[in-house]
Amino acid sequence: MKIEKFLSFICFLILMTCSSNDDSSSPDPDPDPVNQCDAGFCIKVATYNVAVGKKATPLAIATRLQPLNLDVLTLTECPTLIDPNSPDKDFIEIIAEKLEMPYWEIGTISSSDHWEAWGTDISGKYHGKLKAILSKTPLSNSEDIALNGSGWSPASTLKATTTIESKTITIYALHIPGSNDTVTGSVHKDLADRIIANETSSNFIVTGDFNDIPSNATMSYINDKGMSNALDDLDNLADRIDDYTPGRIDNILYNTNSNAKGIDGFSTYVSSLSDHPYVWVRLLYK
Repeated sequence: MKIEKFLSFICFLILMTCSSNDDSSSPDPDPDPVNQCDAGFCIKVATYNVAVGKKATPLAIATRLQPLNLDVLTLTECPTLIDPNSPDKDFIEIIAEKLEMPYWEIGTISSSDHWEAWGTDISGKYHGKLKAILSKTPLSNSEDIALNGSGWSPASTLKATTTIESKTITIYALHIPGSNDTVTGSVHKDLADRIIANETSSNFIVTGDFNDIPSNATMSYINDKGMSNALDDLDNLADRIDDYTPGRIDNILYNTNSNAKGIDGFSTYVSSLSDHPYVWVRLLYK
């Protein structure tokens, strides 16, 4: 009997250890830096490549993100209903309802023209690699803009505008191909020269899957157009970024003349949800 109790105790310890290592068991740390936000106002923004929902349902994805209490969320490789006449809710609609973000826009340009023939989500109801923007405040002036350059095509960025605490912010959600660290001819250069350089909003953010890491020449080129990576503002950055083999290719950038700054955030990899980490930041606007 003592042996049986001992074995039961060992099994319990193993179970607890496995549970504690489950990468989807707990939300990110989310301290509330009240004093810093008192200097202006803060918004929480996240971006997530949901990988067409091949690994997880939209409800599972939303449940993971829910504790972050986001103001803005952008999605890449977001699928949509194969049958638009289906009684089922759309992928993005399920996420929006769970996160209590009633305003959302989804683009029409599927990255690399990937649709049903390329693959569907785990339910088989959704397909496509679209860009989407979700918000707790109304969105306006949405536009899906094709981007040009080397690599797979088409690439695009979805644009929309919202107002949070009387500050108008323009949001871009993009998915573009990697550049092989070469600026000339890259989609990143087209984005920087044609979109970012001509953006007239006082406050705007560019989010999504850049397929290039921050140290690449292409990302430096974008920064030279007046952008900054919000995660790079944070202390102890290495402790905030989960290991991810391709590197930090999903990013949230803000225009430097907006007087914004990243004061909190993480890049979190949950392998059971997607083949990408999600990135969230708390931006302070002064």
